[in-house]
Amino acid sequence: MKTRIRKGLVSLLVGALLMVQLPVEASATEPETQAVVFPGNYSYQTHIQNVGWQDWKSDAYVSGTTGRSLRLEGIKIKISDHPSLGVTYQTHIQNIGWQNWVNDGAEGGTIGRSLRMEAIRIKLTGTEAANYDVYYQAHVQNRGWMAWVKNGELAGTEGLSYRMEAIRMMIVTKGAPPPDDTTTFKNVILLISDGGGANHIMATDYFTSGQAGTQGYEAFPARYYVSTYSAGKIETDDDARYTYDPATIWSSFDELKRWLPERKPIMVPSASIQI
Repeated sequence: MKTRIRKGLVSLLVGALLMVQLPVEASATEPETQAVVFPGNYSYQTHIQNVGWQDWKSDAYVSGTTGRSLRLEGIKIKISDHPSLGVTYQTHIQNIGWQNWVNDGAEGGTIGRSLRMEAIRIKLTGTEAANYDVYYQAHVQNRGWMAWVKNGELAGTEGLSYRMEAIRMMIVTKGAPPPDDTTTFKNVILLISDGGGANHIMATDYFTSGQAGTQGYEAFPARYYVSTYSAGKIETDDDARYTYDPATIWSSFDELKRWLPERKPIMVPSASIQI
């Protein structure tokens, strides 16, 4: 009896193993999808404010710095081991504008002049250029990583006086998507600066970066200033004099002291910030 039970248990175990292994063996015969690898080497190198030239990077690795408020000042890009493909790039420089296009490892931007790189365009050249896309992505002051662009499109900002702080780049076969999407919002927070005015924002600008207009919300498409009042003050037509009047406040400090508890110009950003 015990022998029969042992044989039965062994048969059940063998059957279970066969059931588990069969799908694995079947799937092993299916063709595997192979990632297309760029048949060559490409790399990029950036010059950072107060740091100098960084090590060469490739395959969408970050070149530059993020979160340190340091500007990109120059860049070099090169393709090797692929005689039928080259690269050309053009940089937009503070107070200068778009520079001439340079090729294959030449210096783009400016070095030793304390000028920020604000934008870049990158294109592939050579007889094989039609078979590949070059993707690149800029990390911009107060804005973070911007969307991936490709094949000569503008990365960064033009005419907004924002510095580029880092860049990523990747060459893929024609039609392939960018390596990832770093612009997807994870959280959206609406900020209402209750009790804050324009001078509070300017003070924050100079405290954090030493210049005006550097807070992310100052680039929002719309901003509104409102005045608030204690309850019961708006009673007659004459109460219009209680509205906030910058000219009156600036001309009379006594007026400012008189109405300080009741006059709060606040700034309400009309957009959201990515966290």
